[in-house]
Amino acid sequence: MPFKPASAAKTVFYNLLIFFVIANVLYWAIPVGGAISRLYKTSLVETWFRTIRPSYSDIDPGWVRQHWMELNQGETVYRSHIGWRHAPSAGKTITVEGPFLQRRTVNAGILGDRKAYFFGGSTLWGIGSDDAGTIPSQFAARTGIHSENFAEHGWVAHQSLIFLIQLLEAGHRPDLVVFYDGANDALQKCRPEIGPEAHERERQFDTVLRNSLRPDSFSHFFAPMVALAQRVNERLGWIGGTEWSECHRNPQKAAAIAENLLRDWRLAKQLIEGYGGKFVGILQPVAYFSRTRVDYLALSADDQAQYAAVYPLIRAKIAHGGEFHDLTSVLDVEEAIYLDWCHLPPKGNRYVVEKIAEIVAPLGLGR
Repeated sequence: MPFKPASAAKTVFYNLLIFFVIANVLYWAIPVGGAISRLYKTSLVETWFRTIRPSYSDIDPGWVRQHWMELNQGETVYRSHIGWRHAPSAGKTITVEGPFLQRRTVNAGILGDRKAYFFGGSTLWGIGSDDAGTIPSQFAARTGIHSENFAEHGWVAHQSLIFLIQLLEAGHRPDLVVFYDGANDALQKCRPEIGPEAHERERQFDTVLRNSLRPDSFSHFFAPMVALAQRVNERLGWIGGTEWSECHRNPQKAAAIAENLLRDWRLAKQLIEGYGGKFVGILQPVAYFSRTRVDYLALSADDQAQYAAVYPLIRAKIAHGGEFHDLTSVLDVEEAIYLDWCHLPPKGNRYVVEKIAEIVAPLGLGR
């Protein structure tokens, strides 16, 4: 039977057409992005849970599984200028509520009118802890100062600064503001596609916007496959030890990231002090700089190189200026504290809270 190019081309065309129709039905009929995100997070949770971390040795395993499942089910919503916030949820270990979509802080028994607002990333938000075990909740119990948790997963200091401005514009007047940063600023901004002033999802938002604004674009029809391919490529890169960051070979960028963090803190400090409050900027501890047990952790050599490039610069600036605080050694204890490179269980948060309480004591805000 002779080969007919026209017939073959027609067959290929119709097969591609069917493929595109099926792909787009799936794309528009179900939340593919959310499904991919849940698949990714589920694999991450199960990886962590297969062997309960030694740092959870004093906590009921059932509680641990419940917490990580609730964390896995959490969704985020887009918010102008700050990027994203967790959607409202009410679980047994995690509650997100209120007009500002914040993690619940337990303020039981606090009678004073002093208020402390906390800002930071997922460690401060409380990955690994129930509502009562987060840093803001434990700080409230320790000091008697009513506390609020305005942290969010993946946030860098600049997002917290913008959110603080929004709160001040809404009439909030906290007596104390604590910024607990460093882990995300160093790790996320060291990626080559992100600049020192960006947040971790800049490229993701840009890709989605360009595709959604150009539905006639050929690449638009590949959106679900592209998203999945990016996730698979990312995971394979981690497994293969691929370098995803550049600060260890780009000292100019490392210096810019360090300076950008300090500038955000200085602006936040000026704002709060202008309204009569107090500001505390804290460089958070990470496993790469803590003298504690890390033998059970699968730490990334690439991530370690980024922290080694950025953290010493931040620490030097803090030591020279004297206006902010370096807590990188606060977890130097002979026990398993970390859940990964930065997240902590409630007992780890207690060490942090004790140090913050010590820093705040001279400010005359507590009981």
